[in-house]
Amino acid sequence: MSLFQVSFYWPTQHQVQLMLTSFGGSYKKNPNMKTVGECQELVVKNNGLDECQEMWQSVAALFSPSFLQPADDMEGYLKNVLKATWLYGLDAGGNYISHMPNGLGSLRFQCSGEVAWILFELKQLIPAVKILLKKDDVGGLDGLNKFTQALTSAELEALEGHGCVAHHCRQAEGQVMYAPVGWVAAERSVKGVLVYGIRKVVMLTSNVAYENYSLLQGLFEASGKPVDKMKTTLSFLQPAEPE
Repeated sequence: MSLFQVSFYWPTQHQVQLMLTSFGGSYKKNPNMKTVGECQELVVKNNGLDECQEMWQSVAALFSPSFLQPADDMEGYLKNVLKATWLYGLDAGGNYISHMPNGLGSLRFQCSGEVAWILFELKQLIPAVKILLKKDDVGGLDGLNKFTQALTSAELEALEGHGCVAHHCRQAEGQVMYAPVGWVAAERSVKGVLVYGIRKVVMLTSNVAYENYSLLQGLFEASGKPVDKMKTTLSFLQPAEPE
């Protein structure tokens, strides 16, 4: 599966409404908004977490195979990543590019404002960038992000000419977007004074997910970033049986 987008009506539980109202009225005061133009806040128990989990279960039911669930044989950090839900806030008119949090898949529910997305699959993006750069080194994660952030319309067309499809979508309030494991995403706030939502990290086991995450791990290594946790996570992405 590449890109998934669906409209969804958020539960009306009082606790959730209080959480969203509080975050929407305060996230712009977060120090990260001044430095990087975005911020996040962990959703905690008794403050909307259980209600958020109900919503995610409804979304997850649309996927086949099912998302990987926290298990006893996982490292503690990975179990915590899969259990967590985060509130995120973006600066109006801001532009951002990165891999998804933890390099894994991500569900994003837009609560306020609209965001335009361009997403690239790493197994397509890396070979195409190497052709355009005319070298066998994209400069690790930082180099690839820098190249992608500066893309012109002509370069986007050139990427597609070399087999890299740019996936576009515009995510409006009340919509959920899914970005797969190991993809690079560029997002831009395009509407609204308040631009925020709720996200959750997810994992789908597949050979494609394994390949893209392996490529992301290689980019981290090339940039001198630690990959011990990524190596452990990678072992859970490969199917037990051939697809």
